[in-house]
Amino acid sequence: MTRAARKIDSLAPIGELFGAAGLNTEVISVAGEDISAAAGQAVAGDHEMIVAAGGGGTVNTSRAKVAGTEKILGVLPLWPGSS
Repeated sequence: MTRAARKIDSLAPIGELFGAAGLNTEVISVAGEDISAAAGQAVAGDHEMIVAAGGGGTVNTSRAKVAGTEKILGVLPLWPGSS
């Protein structure tokens, strides 16, 4: 299994947990260079909340896209040492 496939598989339970809580979710995994575009699309969409799961670059890029909007930004730290 490739690293990218493992990454996507590891995100599946996140969507399931949000769904079990009664939340409509869409979980996507993108390469680092695509985070800005993906966050921008999420902000432009009808999502009430955007959850950034990753390291500092992912969080900061997502924060910049959400800033000044009515969207809620959630952060799920997934970098080493984030326990």
